[in-house]
Order: sequence, then structure tokens, then C-alpha cells
Amino acid sequence: MHFYTIKDLAAALWQLDHDARKGRSGVTLILRGIPGSGKTRIAEALRAEYAQPRAAIISIDDHFTCGASGEYAFNITKLDEAHGQCIRRHTQLLTAPNAVPCLTIIDNTNSHSVRIAPYYAVAKAFGREAVVLTVEADLETCLKRQTHNAPRGVVQRMAARIGNATLCPCHWKRWTITLG
Repeated sequence: MHFYTIKDLAAALWQLDHDARKGRSGVTLILRGIPGSGKTRIAEALRAEYAQPRAAIISIDDHFTCGASGEYAFNITKLDEAHGQCIRRHTQLLTAPNAVPCLTIIDNTNSHSVRIAPYYAVAKAFGREAVVLTVEADLETCLKRQTHNAPRGVVQRMAARIGNATLCPCHWKRWTITLG
């Protein structure tokens, strides 16, 4: 499926969630896209649409954001640790004794299928629908609006990996959104 507005995406997710609730327990949406593509904007808009606590965002950015100052300090040597923290958080949300969120949103670059696979597997293990949503946007626009100051070459390599659809297994549910 391909979407051009967050409103249309939200409607499709509501329908998928409704269908999933007949025998499952909600939806996990795994975002993938280069820095500045709009992943966080989509995640926040969907959380507002669903209203907390019905939706939860899990982001690697939380691991690299310094407490009170809110300053983002990415450290490549801590990347595996940060991904592990996100996977644990996802699992904790799905096993919470109280209400499990209808929608969990994984807001990471996820340019490698190896980064996506644990979230997908955990979602499926708990009977949830899982969708990989690729957020498409123009490279130059992304470079201008990204907040992480990732170098052009790094972002270009991420874009090449994300653009290679063969990196995700064909049985995964994959959607795409293009934002202006």
C-alpha cells in the first residue's frame, strides 16, 4: 500500500487494528527512513490520532537524548545497546499486565532488515499485526530538515539500503508513505 497523507495512513491503521482485534492484540508499525524523512512527525501524529495510552512510540533517539538539556548526542559505539533497549521496551509494552497499546510505533531509521526483524518477530510472537512503513522523501529536503547532523554520505548510504526492497523478506507486510 502507498499513502500520501498521514490521515490516510491513520485510517488504514485503524482498519488493520480493528481487524486485528478480532483475534489478535493490535498493530506494531515499524518505521524506516533516512534522517529528516518525517518518521518522528508521523509517529507523533499517529500517537495523537490514537491518543495515549492507546499508542506508544519507541525511539532510539531517546537513548541518545541527554536528560534535562534535551541535546541529541549520537554515539555509534552505543548503537547496539540502544537497539537492545528499544527491543526490550517493545517486549515490555506487549507483556504489560495492564492495557497493551493498540499501536506501538518503532521510530528508528531501520535501514537494515536485521534491525527490523526483532521488532517484527516480537510483534508476531504476541499475535500482533506488524507493518514496515517506509517513509519516502527527497534526499535534499531530508538533509536540510534532519536534526541529527548526519553527514551526506552516511544519509546517501542509508537511502540506498532503504531503497533496496529485496532487503526485507517478501512475506513482511510493507507499506510506503511519501510526504511533501
